[in-house]
Amino acid sequence: MKIVIDASVAVKWFNIEEYSDEAVKLKNLHVAGIVKLIAPLHLIYEVGNSIWKNRQINNIDASNAVLYLLELEISLIPPDRKSIKRIMEIARNKNISFHDACYIELAKKYGIPLISADKKLIEASKDIIKIFHIKDLESFLPV
Repeated sequence: MKIVIDASVAVKWFNIEEYSDEAVKLKNLHVAGIVKLIAPLHLIYEVGNSIWKNRQINNIDASNAVLYLLELEISLIPPDRKSIKRIMEIARNKNISFHDACYIELAKKYGIPLISADKKLIEASKDIIKIFHIKDLESFLPV
């Protein structure tokens, strides 16, 4: 099973937040090969930015966290020429950021669900793709 994740899920692997347990469970399913996680390439930058802001993590551990994210071998997909137009349309039509629209377009392109903890993104996506809140992990995965 392939799933698109957004940064609101991946940051929960490093920052202790609400639904971190569910996010870690999803990561572990990926590591075990039960699910395959996919994300736009900019996931690395969004997660790195969140880790940078977390002053409870020292510089060495923060750098190692971003390296660990790369080692997880999440399929990080750059946008292609055809996707750019669709991403911009989604962003403008749904009044969301371009980088958030990338998650929607990626899920739509591959016909797979998106998992997020971002309520605005979830609301904007409902009529375009299958989207789930990370809190509902147990309801749609073979866990």
